[in-house]
Amino acid sequence: MKPKWKALTIFVGVTASLIGGMFAWSRLDTVGFANALGFNQSAKLVGESMPAFSLRELRSGATVRSEELKGHVVVLAFWATWCPFCQQMLPALEKIHADPALRQSVAVYSIDVREDEVHGPGQRDAAVQTYMKDKPYTFPVLLGGPDTMGAFRVQAIPALIVVDGNGVIRYAGITEHSEQDIRDAIEKASSR
Repeated sequence: MKPKWKALTIFVGVTASLIGGMFAWSRLDTVGFANALGFNQSAKLVGESMPAFSLRELRSGATVRSEELKGHVVVLAFWATWCPFCQQMLPALEKIHADPALRQSVAVYSIDVREDEVHGPGQRDAAVQTYMKDKPYTFPVLLGGPDTMGAFRVQAIPALIVVDGNGVIRYAGITEHSEQDIRDAIEKASSR
């Protein structure tokens, strides 16, 4: 085999292996894998009380405080406008928020974080406003940051935390979550 064909064959083989590996990675149970590797530090909070927080809601400007949420199952979805996996999870979050059967017992909040990394310091509010302007989402958008991520031990986004009506964290996972994943986590928290 001529050297250039040999190099091309090796290149095609390596490229195919990488693409196949990426496909296989995307199909893994990423929550379990992240937990096994220690990437999901928020999982250590399962069984613990929800950290206290006080965050401003994007549209209304109202302050949402964690202590006001007791008595409801609380879904907290950590995300950022620039994160494609986060964007994939938002429609599922909207379906949960809009479900009339859950309205009385489940409070759904998205918590926008990490905007400064892409948009620069002080640009978070404008970036999130611009992103949400043309989206059909009605769930509340809380404006968080490094302190919020630290309190919940969120190291990667998207992250989902589900808290029971007593304020105890019952689920913590990192990866995009389907509507069924979120419903399963709510069911787990509701049964406590």
